[in-house]
Amino acid sequence: MRATSRDSADILVVGALPPPLFGMTVVTAEMARRIGERATASVVDISPGGYRRGVRYHLRKIAGVVRSWGGLLRNRGRGVLYMPLDGGWGLLYNASIVSLARGLGYRMFLHHHNYAYLTRRSRRLGLVAWLAGARAVHIVLCESMERDARRRYAGIQDARVLGNAVFIGVAARAPTHPSPGDGLRVGHLGLLGHAKGTDLAVRSVAALRAAGHPARLVLAGPVVSRGAAEIVETARRLLGSALDVRGPIGDQEKPRFFGDVDVLLFPSRLSEAAPLVILESLAYGVPVVASGGGCIPTMLGHGCGVALPDSASFAEDALDVLRSWAQNPDALLRASTRAAARYRELWSVDAERLEPLLEEIVRSAEHREAPPRPAAKPEPR
Repeated sequence: MRATSRDSADILVVGALPPPLFGMTVVTAEMARRIGERATASVVDISPGGYRRGVRYHLRKIAGVVRSWGGLLRNRGRGVLYMPLDGGWGLLYNASIVSLARGLGYRMFLHHHNYAYLTRRSRRLGLVAWLAGARAVHIVLCESMERDARRRYAGIQDARVLGNAVFIGVAARAPTHPSPGDGLRVGHLGLLGHAKGTDLAVRSVAALRAAGHPARLVLAGPVVSRGAAEIVETARRLLGSALDVRGPIGDQEKPRFFGDVDVLLFPSRLSEAAPLVILESLAYGVPVVASGGGCIPTMLGHGCGVALPDSASFAEDALDVLRSWAQNPDALLRASTRAAARYRELWSVDAERLEPLLEEIVRSAEHREAPPRPAAKPEPR
């Protein structure tokens, strides 16, 4: 993939593009597109192509890393590297790319999408930050992420805040949820399974119904593990006809999904940073009840939802919030109105931050002198 608009800039984008479809791949694809609108950009896709990890996953990842080395060598001496960072052991792949880029004199822009290595120190991220050097720009998703990154890693000296709202491509909608009507309609969207807390969403709605409030649960997202399939089957037994399972949905189906729910549950057990699904929900005027790690408490400010502190008691704590909205449709409407307003606010702030960052990336490439190139050999006749 190659986008061209200015021949004077050489920018290498290295990162996982969809598939699989999740927050980091979506943002990486959008950043690649926007950089390519402003500069000559070469994109190296290092996506493993699926959700399941195993030998094939890592072989595809390694092949992508090797391709990125080739891209770095081709542009050596005047290049700029934009790369999102993985989590866990994937940071070692990033470290190999960063090390070569540093040796070749690249200016680096590293985009963080993981909060796990900010809640506790990671030697692997420390290695990446040290290899990248003090001149590397680290793009983080909220002010708390910036604070934690600087506090835990001395190698991160230049951190810029850029949230994800500007990347989801949804215009804020007017609230369409004035009343629960036949009962509260609760949605849960994502990669279904234990990690994303699908079982907690099921338990929350089952508890609400047991408390005497009619309620429905709409599940949407891929089921890619046996454990996830078992959770869905348990939901069928507990909720019966009050369960609506829709499977994976794309951007075209999301307006219908969010139009069919009054509130979104996001009870993730992972170290989430700034989940796109929360921003999408706010954009559609759907308030959110979420586990409260990472940037989520900031995202859900101003009465547009609730960030719960502990996923261990999520079902019980969420029940109190759901019951209050089920009993008070006016309060639900206010939360819906504030959700759309909060998304507009977040989008506006992110849009103001994105443009200067993109211009800096382009200028960093334009102001680097290209090394002398050998004369081209004549083509054989």
